[in-house]
Amino acid sequence: ATPPMQQTLQKTTRVAAAFPTRNSSTKSSLHAGQFAAGAAGLLAAAGSRRVLRPGVHRSVRLPASTRRASTASTVAEVEIAGLVDGRFPGSFTASPQPDFLKRRLEVWDRLWQKAQAELQEKPKQAIQVTLPDGSVREATSYVTTPLEIAEGISKRLAADAVVALVELTEPVDDSCAPCVAADGEDDEEEEETKGQLWDLTRPLEGNCKLELIKFDDVRGRDTFWHSSSHVLGAALEDTFGGHLTIGPAVEGGFYYDMYLGEQRLSDANFQEIEKSVQQLRQSNAPFERMVISREEALELFAQNPFKVDLIQRKVAPGSMTTAYRC
Repeated sequence: ATPPMQQTLQKTTRVAAAFPTRNSSTKSSLHAGQFAAGAAGLLAAAGSRRVLRPGVHRSVRLPASTRRASTASTVAEVEIAGLVDGRFPGSFTASPQPDFLKRRLEVWDRLWQKAQAELQEKPKQAIQVTLPDGSVREATSYVTTPLEIAEGISKRLAADAVVALVELTEPVDDSCAPCVAADGEDDEEEEETKGQLWDLTRPLEGNCKLELIKFDDVRGRDTFWHSSSHVLGAALEDTFGGHLTIGPAVEGGFYYDMYLGEQRLSDANFQEIEKSVQQLRQSNAPFERMVISREEALELFAQNPFKVDLIQRKVAPGSMTTAYRC
């Protein structure tokens, strides 16, 4: 973070959870949760999620040939509340179930309808999916998901899988390749791999190699915890009405920072937070993943100065990113 923004973040409330291992009780409380950012929260992700499945958090940049020529038809004129010299502008009083959540959902619904219409136009072709043991499964592009492949192998594998690793074996023009992470402050270079982490319910796009990853793999663990942090963020945002900042997975668990103005949270609030998380878990809401432009992301989060700052700094003009709703 820039020094001024770092000063502002020092005033945020951090709520953390540590889970050294995934025992049966941990799996019960977390794996059954809705892992996504608050109502249509930006995860800058490279995959789609559904209930019970954590998400992959990366920003994406679509090939130039597939980017929309203009976003004027989907982006409304809106006043964007950004940081001023890295600091929160003016005063702020948080309140439960804030109005900005309702507005964000309205924007989401409009963009979602357009995205679904575009998805229906994607080519549905026969593809081959090669597993680590060399066996090949038949699938359909933009229809078959890694989760469906897992279910075709065994119910246990489908239940234990957390995320997939997909390596396309032929060019796919509109594949969402991971780029710069847009939902965190760290700018560390990520380890290069031949494939990309792929959400279990994101349809496959072409012939590919597929590996199904469980929680005992560091990639599965980090995906699971990062997703869990956004469940926490969803609960905090709805319950207290603060502005979410960043919420990554860290060694041993995860956290979410939230700006509440002069308000602070303490151990006395934990029961209320836990109740809100349980309500999210029991709502059985489906995950919705959507690829959006920089301009659409700014409209979606126009009233959150911290998200606006992250989008403006990390999602370059002409780039795309992804957002989730649970």
